[in-house]
Amino acid sequence: MSMKAWRSTLIVVAAAALAAGSLTGTASGTTAAGPVAKSPTDTVASGSGNAAPPRPGGHIAYNPKAKPGSWENPIIAEERSGLAAGCGDVGLYWCKAWSAGPGWFKLGTALGSDHHEWAFTQGSSKHYYEVYMDHSWDGGHQWDGRQNVVTNELRWSDAIFDGPPWTTRACLWDMTDAILYCGSWH
Repeated sequence: MSMKAWRSTLIVVAAAALAAGSLTGTASGTTAAGPVAKSPTDTVASGSGNAAPPRPGGHIAYNPKAKPGSWENPIIAEERSGLAAGCGDVGLYWCKAWSAGPGWFKLGTALGSDHHEWAFTQGSSKHYYEVYMDHSWDGGHQWDGRQNVVTNELRWSDAIFDGPPWTTRACLWDMTDAILYCGSWH
């Protein structure tokens, strides 16, 4: 089986599991609210839409006036599950999953040998996509975006530190429809 056929099979299987309700739960989500970025030269241009993604690790500030689904104002996706048991992943002690347009994504955390929390993300879509994490130092008003990007591949990302003062969220960038979905901050 070719790599392309294998990936297509994985996406179909994941979509079928989602449709069958294997990721169930209550809907919730919060939006970040906050001030304008501290440095306009270090941020995504206001109202920039989704023409091109910011560089990985680039500074982004929440802008409630930006187009919904843009880098500065992502759509907060519908939560689909709660605990690690609901995500079915070994080694995670906390996990949530979200529905996002034609796909889904998860954020899971584990304790490292240093006794600190480390976050991972995973997701899938029927479209071309990226899953990654945003990393905020001020509760989601501003963040370093597109950390540990995984493109068109159903696998867990590399880990990112998720302890004070940092908060982390998972996101799915639908490259086909040029729309960004994110989960709530953890």
